[in-house]
Amino acid sequence: MYKNALKEDLIRVVEDLDGTVESTDTIAKLKTKIEKSSTFESDADFVKTLIKNCIDERVSRNEREATLEKQKIELAKLQRTLNSTISRSTQMTPFQLLTGVKMRTKQDLEILKLLEQEIVETFTENREKIREEAKRNILKMQEENCRNFNKKRKKAYQYEIGDIVAIQRTQFRTGLKLRPKFFGPYEVVKSLSVPSFLYVSDSPLVSMKKKRNKYRCGQRTVWLAVVESVVESSSN
Repeated sequence: MYKNALKEDLIRVVEDLDGTVESTDTIAKLKTKIEKSSTFESDADFVKTLIKNCIDERVSRNEREATLEKQKIELAKLQRTLNSTISRSTQMTPFQLLTGVKMRTKQDLEILKLLEQEIVETFTENREKIREEAKRNILKMQEENCRNFNKKRKKAYQYEIGDIVAIQRTQFRTGLKLRPKFFGPYEVVKSLSVPSFLYVSDSPLVSMKKKRNKYRCGQRTVWLAVVESVVESSSN
């Protein structure tokens, strides 16, 4: 039973080799030898050796075929390059001498230059579109933020020429704790379009040190009510 099973396995292996080995006569002779032989150890070793040789032959044949295909491709590229290369003596390409026109290939420098120029122009155009879209989105977001901010913002006080104002002190240092918190009162001599700034007179209406005549409102908040009380107390 063991011998029959081994014989069947050997025959199956040999049949699987059909199409791999170059000669079909070798397969037929091997099958006949296995069927008529009574010694299976030597036959098994022979089959193993045959399998190894067939695999090596198949691999080497595939490598040769791949190498030949690669060589054909490279030879075609080489021939195309030689036919499109300008000769030093004729100052022309062999293809141009034969046909009278220039060969157009992927490796043509002029075509490559035009393609690169087109790619750069397309890239620049797409980049400008992206930047314009980003600019529009930024402006839209700024308008939305400004609109939401102005909803909760107190309307700026509009000063007129002749108003009496006081400028709040914003710079503090040692020894100024008991000093007045406001400079002035001053008289507004010019109203600017920007409500955050205003021009006041060069000298205060009461005896105080001279300050610059352009002030920014905000931290230097102008307190009209405080100034009016100061003027009233000074008149009393």
